[in-house]
Amino acid sequence: MGYKEPVTLLEVLDRILDKGIVIVGDVTVSIGGVDLLQLKLRLLIASVDTAKKIGVVIPTGHFEEERLKDKIRGELMEEMKDELKEEMRDEIRKEFKREQSKEERKRGKKVPVAAA
Repeated sequence: MGYKEPVTLLEVLDRILDKGIVIVGDVTVSIGGVDLLQLKLRLLIASVDTAKKIGVVIPTGHFEEERLKDKIRGELMEEMKDELKEEMRDEIRKEFKREQSKEERKRGKKVPVAAA
């Protein structure tokens, strides 16, 4: 048996990040044969370069930009909903006035026909 020098934490971390390590585990909590909770763990610890080499897609870091886009989309949607509500109110008012005019004409009152 040969003697090996102690390995430092830095060397272990360097090797893990260089080669990568995968941790896989399943945990199931059950009572009386009924599964109540099931956890599936798939964890990859590696450097970005190592992860890219093995085909892992890395987020680009534009999270703030995406959040801002989502906020703008939400504001635009609210604006569009408000405009649509106002258009619908206008159409309902016009239709109500048309119906009122028809009713008054049926009763014999002379009412000018409103342009649509």
